[in-house]
Amino acid sequence: MYGKHHTDGAKLVMSMKRRGKATHTKKFIVTFPDGTKQHIDNLAAFCREHGLDKNSMSSVASGRYHTHKGFICCHTKNEFLNTHE
Repeated sequence: MYGKHHTDGAKLVMSMKRRGKATHTKKFIVTFPDGTKQHIDNLAAFCREHGLDKNSMSSVASGRYHTHKGFICCHTKNEFLNTHE
């Protein structure tokens, strides 16, 4: 990189990405079809475990869709958390 060096923090992030670790995951609140709620850190992993489509769940979280297979999802820092309850 022509004399430029990465910071220790940047090296850590690059190392974690090479190992397949999620480094910048967003936090979500997912409401199951039966009404129970769960806080999750990784939407992609949650969708794989429950047979859901990650893009559709992301659309639910952003407000484009209301539900996906009965699941409701919203960002934890979203100021409109009560709109899906």
